[in-house]
Amino acid sequence: MKVILQKDLKNLGQAGDIVSVKKGYARHLLFPKKWAIPFTDGSASQVRHRQQMIECKKKKALLLRQTLVDKLKGLTLSFTKEADSSGRLFGSLTVFEVSKQLQLQGYEVGKKAIKMENPLKETGEYTLLLDFGSDMKTEIKVHISPAVSKKKEASSKE
Repeated sequence: MKVILQKDLKNLGQAGDIVSVKKGYARHLLFPKKWAIPFTDGSASQVRHRQQMIECKKKKALLLRQTLVDKLKGLTLSFTKEADSSGRLFGSLTVFEVSKQLQLQGYEVGKKAIKMENPLKETGEYTLLLDFGSDMKTEIKVHISPAVSKKKEASSKE
């Protein structure tokens, strides 16, 4: 059965492609989720129109990502976390926290774009890679400083 993909699907094709799939796969997965529509003789013009719309959307998304990369270049995020006297954090700084901080500053960056091998567990300054695909990469700096512990404040006042 021939279908027209409405969405980029891994191992199947990109939006606008005409692919052959088994009837059950199309009927039970692709059509209900609106990932594809059936290919008919009259849908050839629809395919061309949809491909033009998809190309326009891709160009717009590419432009938006490029402006985001330009804005993020040289950005430094500061975090204050509880740490012991040697600088080791009680807990860690994760991709989720970095993504949340970026969103608070007005940048829409998903967690998948932030490349961090392991959570950061010590105070200091780190460089994180943001990868938006299509060779659009930038680096941001993350500074983690130790928070003054309430226990330390109480013991120093006595």
